[in-house]
Amino acid sequence: MKSEIFINLFTKDFQRKLIAIFFALLIWFIVNQRISKVQTFSGIPIVLVNPNSNIIISQTNRPTANIILRGPEKILQSLESKDIAVRLVLPEGIRPGALKLLLTEEDISIPRMTKIENIVSQTIIVEVDEMREKEVPVRLLFNNAISDKYRLIDNPKIEPKTKLINGPSKRLDSINYLTTKPFLIDSSRNKSFVSSVSLSLPSGVKCEFDKVKVLVDIESASKVLPMRRQKLSILSQGKTLDTPLPHVDAVVSGPPTIIDKLKSEDIKFFIEYGEDEKLKVNFWCPYEGVYLQSVMPEYISNPWKK
Repeated sequence: MKSEIFINLFTKDFQRKLIAIFFALLIWFIVNQRISKVQTFSGIPIVLVNPNSNIIISQTNRPTANIILRGPEKILQSLESKDIAVRLVLPEGIRPGALKLLLTEEDISIPRMTKIENIVSQTIIVEVDEMREKEVPVRLLFNNAISDKYRLIDNPKIEPKTKLINGPSKRLDSINYLTTKPFLIDSSRNKSFVSSVSLSLPSGVKCEFDKVKVLVDIESASKVLPMRRQKLSILSQGKTLDTPLPHVDAVVSGPPTIIDKLKSEDIKFFIEYGEDEKLKVNFWCPYEGVYLQSVMPEYISNPWKK
């Protein structure tokens, strides 16, 4: 008897009972979905779309959004901030500076079965700047480690002397010149040469070609010039001589570029009045770096003493 009742429970009017169960489950599902809650999602990265080719967005200012979503509790609990997408398009024709943008629901993509309850902060501030070009001079940083047997004729020269750089306008305003990376003229160098060196570019700044040519002029440290039968003169105020002074033979040395252009009249050999039996032959030259190696005679008998 009991088994018949149990069987009839499932077999009698089975279709109607199945439909009733279906609607009961449907009602439970709908009610469960409508019993929703809210949850705040913070620090959602905002993707900035920039249609302006000459405008850049500050790398140090990356805005985020805080959004409150409403939806089923289970769905909300399974969500993270990365599941929400925020995309803002910068308007065209903007100028450098602080840009205020309004965040709307159209800018936000949210998961299914949720809706936006509130945007905590709708005003988004973005720092933007303008890309510009600027021509600046280039300074060579060099270390002279050349051998003592040689010398630089002049400071090394660079080509070109200026460079056109590209970067954010605020960054370029603080740059008045560029420097090269350290350039070494080592002790193996014994003649003039041409090389290249890279530029030290500040962060955020670009240059089409980041190298310059370096021209280095090298010569022997000194060159010797023999000078025969040079006239000897007097350098003493109010003192004269009736007898002629002897000529001297000398050897001078100095930088080759100076020695090559040196003339006899540029150098003076002289004596000064004194009471000594012998007076020293002195030397004078207007060019720096020219030295007297030797002179013959080095001393002469005092012509004021008979």
